Amino acid sequence: MATIKEVKTIIENSTIDLNEIVKRNCWNVLSDNYKYFLHEISNERGNVVKKKKLKLIKEVSEDLSKIYFDIYDLNFHIYASKKDETIIVIKYFLKKFLDEEFFEEVKNNKSMIHSKLNIPFYRKHQNQKFDVNRELGGSRYEWNSFFSKLLFKLRYINRETFIKE
Repeated sequence: MATIKEVKTIIENSTIDLNEIVKRNCWNVLSDNYKYFLHEISNERGNVVKKKKLKLIKEVSEDLSKIYFDIYDLNFHIYASKKDETIIVIKYFLKKFLDEEFFEEVKNNKSMIHSKLNIPFYRKHQNQKFDVNRELGGSRYEWNSFFSKLLFKLRYINRETFIKE
């Protein structure tokens, strides 16, 4: 069992990393009031956030410290950013769900820790900033999605016409 302090440090460092990734890629400003929820990676579908209770770093550290050495992969994602709070999803995958052969190789390894930000498919170039809340919908996201799909179809049609000639 990992100490709560060790796990809290891991969460704080991953949150800082995630914040840096957002600063580089998004035009949103994240609130320093972070709320977390834990989610075991599985085949669950639907909006998991609505089913989970948001927790502070202390509560999440306590929960994670109990299972930390059983975790194979730990992923940090921004779920939503509002003026007064930032919600971070901590997804974890347990070692016990790995294949037996692979489990034997990694059973004594430390958990892999990742801070991730999904890049939208409509992003045109590396320096273009986007909305961190785009996955929650909204008119700007819908417009960018529609326009990108339209451009793709037009390019595809032109490509087919060019190939036939």
